[in-house]
Amino acid sequence: MRGCRDGGWRGAWFAAPVLAWFLAGCSPRSASPLTQEEAERAVAAHFDFDRYVTNEFIPKPGLPPPAPLSPPRALRIGLQWLLSGDAAPWVVAQKKGFFADEGLEVTLEEGGPGRDVLARLAVGQIDLYVGYLEEALAMAGSPTGTDLRFICASMKGSGVGWIGLDRSIPNERRSDRRITAQDLRGKRVGVQPGSEFMLAYLCDQAGMRLSDLTVMNEGATPDGLMNGALDYFEGLRSDQPRLLERNGYHNWTFLSLADYGYITYMDVTAVTAGFYHREPRLLACYVAVLDRSIRFIAAQPREAAEIMVAAIPHDPGTVAEMESRIRRENALSFGDGSEPPLAMGRDRMRRLVTMLYRYHRIDLPGETDQPPPANSAESAKPGGD
Repeated sequence: MRGCRDGGWRGAWFAAPVLAWFLAGCSPRSASPLTQEEAERAVAAHFDFDRYVTNEFIPKPGLPPPAPLSPPRALRIGLQWLLSGDAAPWVVAQKKGFFADEGLEVTLEEGGPGRDVLARLAVGQIDLYVGYLEEALAMAGSPTGTDLRFICASMKGSGVGWIGLDRSIPNERRSDRRITAQDLRGKRVGVQPGSEFMLAYLCDQAGMRLSDLTVMNEGATPDGLMNGALDYFEGLRSDQPRLLERNGYHNWTFLSLADYGYITYMDVTAVTAGFYHREPRLLACYVAVLDRSIRFIAAQPREAAEIMVAAIPHDPGTVAEMESRIRRENALSFGDGSEPPLAMGRDRMRRLVTMLYRYHRIDLPGETDQPPPANSAESAKPGGD
């Protein structure tokens, strides 16, 4: 995303934060994706997992947590979004005193429309960025970007996809229908402006063309789905269904982009390289707190929901709605068990970076404008974390 540092929300997305970097309106380098081979060569040559990603602070079973900081240290955390259910690990940790137990005096600063949190990280106005890995990767790869380190991720996936309504049953009934990409053929499919990439990727994976769909811009809420203007609405499974159910639509269905290989990390913590080298003990305490918080939320989702509803005055949602969201996001926090909570694996990261580069959503650190020739790139490191 060359020169696209002014990304962020294009509308009031506090109720439904979908990958903000998709909304930046940046022009791709080319109308067509690279081949998989071209993208793999470029990533092997230009993306060093061990430089940009570290799992060194992830708590290890059987080892005690780091000693609390003394005297306590101030820590400014910038959230990519306006305060919402996504922020539960940080808000719960603050309200339950988990940060204080580790000697951290935390200030949580909201992001959202018109607030470039990554830019504030780059100039030292905040200490930690919490948000979308894709947007942080775009900054790290930009020729004018910032040298970043990714130290943990609270969710192993985004839950992004397309929501539809099963019109074959009454609105008040729950649907057990499983939809596939082929169900979108010939239908009116909503996208946020700039996120057509996701549909292009889905069509490629399903052997379809974008022209097989009627692609329509959508708003921040599923109104177009409810009033019949859209057949499918782009959103997060963890969030928008509550807006549908609040309006009496329990017959929603969901097509997950993860089913077609788009598996990212979400709510990633990024720091500048300088902060990473200066403050390893502070970062170890911070990650230990997040680990404690997500485990508490998984064990006590009702209490966590009550904390979140009380903390978000601009969201009229109920405790029951918030608990439902938290339970869905708990599954993303722990994933399939192949990685420890908060950790980021080499193989998954390499696949994600390759896909983002292939579809022109990011640049790579130190790359030229053209992918390297076939005989110039070394193989990426094998294995995962």
